[in-house]
Order: sequence, then C-alpha cells, then structure tokens
Amino acid sequence: MPEDSQVDSVFPPPEQPEPPPFTLWIDSEGGFLVVPKSRAVVGQADPDRAVDVPIVADLEAQHLIIHRGGGGFQIEPIGEVYVAGRRVREVETIVSGDILTLSGGVQLRLETPNPLSGSARLVILSRHRTRPWSDGVLLMSDALLVGPSPRDHVRCRTWEKGVVLHRRGEELLLRFPAPLEIDGRIVTGPSVISTKSRVHGPDFSFSLEPMSVTDSSEAH
Repeated sequence: MPEDSQVDSVFPPPEQPEPPPFTLWIDSEGGFLVVPKSRAVVGQADPDRAVDVPIVADLEAQHLIIHRGGGGFQIEPIGEVYVAGRRVREVETIVSGDILTLSGGVQLRLETPNPLSGSARLVILSRHRTRPWSDGVLLMSDALLVGPSPRDHVRCRTWEKGVVLHRRGEELLLRFPAPLEIDGRIVTGPSVISTKSRVHGPDFSFSLEPMSVTDSSEAH
C-alpha cells in the first residue's frame, strides 16, 4: 500500500482538510495536474510512495516541499535543490520566474501570471514528465483561472471567455458568465462540481479526473 505524502516539515500541517490533487483535461489544450493544497510534495514517481507532484526522474522519494501562504511561496528542500546555481539548504522564499534545479537535471519554473491570485504554474523545463502524464502543474489557491487572457493560469486562446475554478473548503465551484452544461445539466451562476465532472461551454469543454494514490504508478 503506498504511503501518503506527509513528511516531517518545519511548517505545521493544514488545520482544515484539503482536496486531493486531480487532473484537469481541457479539450484541444491538454491535461494539467492540479494541486489544491497549501503544500505540495514533489518527488520521484514511485508506486510505493505517493507524492503530490510525481516526476519520472532520479529524485528522492520526497524531494521538495513547496509551501503556499502569506501571498507567496516557499520551498523546503529534502533532497538537493538549487536556485540560480546556489544550493538551498533551508526554507527559502521563491518568486515568479525562479528556476529550481533538482537532482537528475530536473528543472522547474514557478510562474504567477495573475498577481491578484495566490495560484501558480509549475512549469517543467527539462525533458522530465509527471506520472500520470500532464502538460503542466497548477498549484491552486482559492481560485484557478482558465481562459484566453495571458493572466490566466491556463491560457486557452480560442476561448471567447474564461472560467474560474473556485475552492471552498473541500468543495470545488465553477463560475462562468453564461449558462453551462455540467454533467448533463444546464446550470447558471456558481455551481458545485466534482473531480469527476464533465463541463460543456459555448466554445469549450473540459473534464476533471481524480488522482488516486494508485495513479502515481501508472503512465497515462
């Protein structure tokens, strides 16, 4: 049975339960691993060890913790981590544009396209990939923006308008300024969705898929 992603950390665990990671599959755009947690554990994709961001690479089982809070991000190294060629040995703040280099040549870049949102993109610059496979990693705070704007966390250039995925406790809500079809029902206004929902809009469609601990041992 795979172990969970809890590790010893200088930060206390979250006081409230948080949603588990899930995959956002956007038609004609790709799949994105969404981590709606205040801390994301990055590590080796290993069937016996579950992490929030499993990467197929020569990493420690749990290599790095990315903490979100206080309007920014901090990294807590467990394995070797470098920023701008300098090894990080203790908790350190990172900002948009910083490139993290991990063992095995893994390179990750933090991007915060919208300064009003606490969410961020974690772009894998090296040839490594997550397992299950994804086009990118999204570190979700209270809201995740998907749409045509360069300030959206996932930019979909062919969409006329964007959607907002909003986290309320363990619930996920979807906001869009027009009626949508969610799981076969036409809805208006903010609507609760699940990590198994299918959404159709006027010029887009996407689905959510839960990421269970067994997923980390299977390639998509």
